[in-house]
Amino acid sequence: VTGVQTCAKEELQLKQRAGWSMNQSIALVDHEYFANENNASSTSSANHPVDQTQHFPVGPFDSVVMRIPHGWMDIPDITRERLVEAIHLSHENLGVQTVVITTLPLNNNVLNASDWKGINKINGIIRDIANAWISVPGRGVQWIVVQEFGNFTNQILWKSAQHLGYTQSKPELTQQQEHDGWELAGAEFLLDRLPLPKRKWPPSIPMVCAEKPSKNENNCPRNKISTDGIHWCIETL
Repeated sequence: VTGVQTCAKEELQLKQRAGWSMNQSIALVDHEYFANENNASSTSSANHPVDQTQHFPVGPFDSVVMRIPHGWMDIPDITRERLVEAIHLSHENLGVQTVVITTLPLNNNVLNASDWKGINKINGIIRDIANAWISVPGRGVQWIVVQEFGNFTNQILWKSAQHLGYTQSKPELTQQQEHDGWELAGAEFLLDRLPLPKRKWPPSIPMVCAEKPSKNENNCPRNKISTDGIHWCIETL
């Protein structure tokens, strides 16, 4: 599930309405499939063959992966309250018991050090929600899991920056990230931009370059982390 679902019901600007509507959720849960040998229950046997004319609704989902749509939503609009409401809506709309929230990485929507600090704060909120979540047995979402995509990709970008000669220091991974830790310490070189022509939001050099360009160059040999500073090379990452 991509998007903070609360956006579909709030009076936000059109650009920020990145969530799912109730009608879309109901269509997913009520979607019907026909029985066959591949999706038959373990109780079926040769003596009780599957009736392939039967059809069943999908029913409640087990879990959702929540990817916060930063870029469609501005950083100040991504709040703890909206994240918690989105978690509750995941259960109300899809019946899930587990919500996996992906921490935000660096990308072309992080324009400056202030934005990077805002992303770091949001990731801290995500971790705090997961740590503080109190479930009620049999009611609502039971488990919040953090997928540390931001942490993982930031470590890769630090390694890329070391390869390009930006820094020789190693990140202090034991520092608490939400309190000006190692991720924020790299803001100066992680936000060094490749001045591509006709690009409103040029990419981070450590994110896209295999070699550091000179001051007069506006391009570079590309690495296998990201081609454009927006999308990640999943096949090689």
